[in-house]
Amino acid sequence: MSDFESKDAAAYQGRIADEPLAILNLLQKTITGMHHIDELFQWLAAQLIEQFQVEAAEIWGLQANLMGQIALQLRTLVTTDTTLPQHVVANNHIAEFASRLFSEQRNYPLQAVNQLFSNYPASTLTRYGQNYIAGYYFHNAVEQLPPARQTPPGISRPAPFTLAILLFQHERRSHDLLAALQVLLPQTVLIARNRGLLAVGPITPYPPSFSPYGMETPLPQNNPAQHLWLLIPHRRRDNELLMSSNPLSRSVDIADKQARRAYSAIDGRKNMDALRQATGLEAQELIRVMKILIAQRRVELYEPGGRPVNPAQFLP
Repeated sequence: MSDFESKDAAAYQGRIADEPLAILNLLQKTITGMHHIDELFQWLAAQLIEQFQVEAAEIWGLQANLMGQIALQLRTLVTTDTTLPQHVVANNHIAEFASRLFSEQRNYPLQAVNQLFSNYPASTLTRYGQNYIAGYYFHNAVEQLPPARQTPPGISRPAPFTLAILLFQHERRSHDLLAALQVLLPQTVLIARNRGLLAVGPITPYPPSFSPYGMETPLPQNNPAQHLWLLIPHRRRDNELLMSSNPLSRSVDIADKQARRAYSAIDGRKNMDALRQATGLEAQELIRVMKILIAQRRVELYEPGGRPVNPAQFLP
């Protein structure tokens, strides 16, 4: 290697270290006001967007129920463009990609989305300017991840501290995202531990073969009116009891054909984005029929954590 190449390599390594160190120095000052690990994740995702010029950053983690079953959960989603529909970067296709990082325990360097996704999700991403994606897998065998902030008490326990960080870019930048995260994440965990943001107690073993029992996606913190696609429709229980007492009363008494289709597909597990894919309805059409079903008191909307929401906030 020539002296010129050696100097270039040294300068490159310096750039890789400088940006993470700047974030870590800022974190040392900022973390005093944080009380939950999800606050740190939210802050970290925003810093990744600012420092590395990415359009969207999301952090996925594992969550364990009381039986020790492991689920994949979106802990944080931050976007540069607050008008970007959340279902573009938070849907089943993206969850499957995050699950792949956990299963394979590997990183994915920045690649064009059409190299990693099938035609439909790739075209959706590129339509909204999310042309490239990088995936970083991180596992700490010593620490444990507390349940998500919005999880009701008594239903979850700490999970292995394992993350998948997905970064979306409109165009390729000069930053080596994975190398920067490799410097940043171990020190971030150490700072979080010193602040008391990590779980304590017996270590939950990392599952030998990752087989999530569900893909839970909490509502991101910014612009809640755009998070309709993460909500889960449930059939109203009083309406179900009425139908069970009257065998002639089924979804066929819903006059609107598309509303009948949506109602038949509602199972209390699919979120709005999954329901849109299952029914084949366009987004605006599904919104229209959900308004009908809610007005007829057939359906209610719930957050992924199980809390009912006021539909007027999401279906104006």
